[in-house]
Amino acid sequence: QIPAAGPPDTLQIGQVRAWSLGTDDALDHSPYYSPDGDSIAFSGGIAGARIWIRASDGSGTARQVTFGDGSFRDWYGNFSPDGRKLCFSSDRDGVDRLWTVSLDDGELKPLAELGMSMGNVPPAWSPDGSRIAYTALVDGNRDIYTISPDGGAPRRITNDPLNDDFPTWAADSQTLFYVSARDSDSIWQIPSTGGNPWSIPTGKTSVIGPKPSPDGRWLLFRAGPGGIWHTWIIPSEGGEALSVTTADSVQGWAPDWAPDGTHIAYTRGLRGGAGELVVFAGASGTSRTLADSIVTFAAGPFWSPDGTRITCMSMQRDLLVVDVATGNIDTLATIDQH
Repeated sequence: QIPAAGPPDTLQIGQVRAWSLGTDDALDHSPYYSPDGDSIAFSGGIAGARIWIRASDGSGTARQVTFGDGSFRDWYGNFSPDGRKLCFSSDRDGVDRLWTVSLDDGELKPLAELGMSMGNVPPAWSPDGSRIAYTALVDGNRDIYTISPDGGAPRRITNDPLNDDFPTWAADSQTLFYVSARDSDSIWQIPSTGGNPWSIPTGKTSVIGPKPSPDGRWLLFRAGPGGIWHTWIIPSEGGEALSVTTADSVQGWAPDWAPDGTHIAYTRGLRGGAGELVVFAGASGTSRTLADSIVTFAAGPFWSPDGTRITCMSMQRDLLVVDVATGNIDTLATIDQH
């Protein structure tokens, strides 16, 4: 259990209203909420992908943010903390690269080359907005770098003969958490300006995707042999890892903390390829299913900043917004991305 005070677990089966951000034949994925929670940026397209933004309540139509001809892919359009830019990964100029786009005037700015398939690791803004962390393949080795969103020279944060991946920021922007092939059963952390890294042993196999809780006390991560992941939490200072998911199903894509840190949303796979969206309540240690017939290894779940909604992907390849207020499951407006 997560020893954190918070509201009671009020998420019940049958008390969910879900709507689709897109219901066409395009693959819609990688949703990110704006800091105010009013909008969601996502990638969508049939031949390649572009980034779109739509109101998170499903109203209106989607607004296209990135443009261009060809089959290139713009992925992981993540809002800056002030909500005025997106950072994203793209091969739009024939090179896997990190970019930003201004939401004020649409200006595109190329940043660092990634040197690898840009769909592998999402870039991450620092909470203070001053840097973007990412993974790049340089001289045959994957390491973690940061760069100013205004451009300039990248700063190499890790420098090890073995691969380092999946950087995430501490709330104070002073520390980065990541995973490393030097010890894949641990979570690693390092000062955000570089320096000596240190490890947090988890006692689990093949750790991936560490994510600190909003109060910084816990680290959420996936682990499991052969890609059969389950979700765990561990004190950020080290200690015993506690199980969130159980062995009755395969846990899917990266889990996410609720903004108040009292709940965790995750997806789990079921027979036949369909999956469920599940919320784990830390205070009670119980899990409840919110939605079924979703894709487990595609996008989300992601909590809205106010903790009232969760995004995930349906089996029809549409992004869903799950409202935890009482209501029925509805499908709303269509997005034309042809």
